[in-house]
Amino acid sequence: MSLLSSPSSSQDKPLKGEKIAILLAGGFNERDLTESMRALNETGAKLTIISSDNGLVQGWTGSGFGHYHAVETPISSALAADFSMLLVLSGQRSLDK
Repeated sequence: MSLLSSPSSSQDKPLKGEKIAILLAGGFNERDLTESMRALNETGAKLTIISSDNGLVQGWTGSGFGHYHAVETPISSALAADFSMLLVLSGQRSLDK
């Protein structure tokens, strides 16, 4: 059996079961979010978007506003004990908030 066809092992998903909070504010760097989420999903982590914004938070593409993303947990009810890690994305517009 080749390595390419072998079943997944726990080494393939080093963050399996880990809960990671992604803190977003309007104007976050959308490319950073997309790349980070893709990489973390591949490691098996469970991702949760938290924000001080309610409902939806909108990214910034560098030249204009981007997509809306659903806020899964308001920051007011997010508990540090519920997460293994916190990811804070870049984006001058969101840092200004």
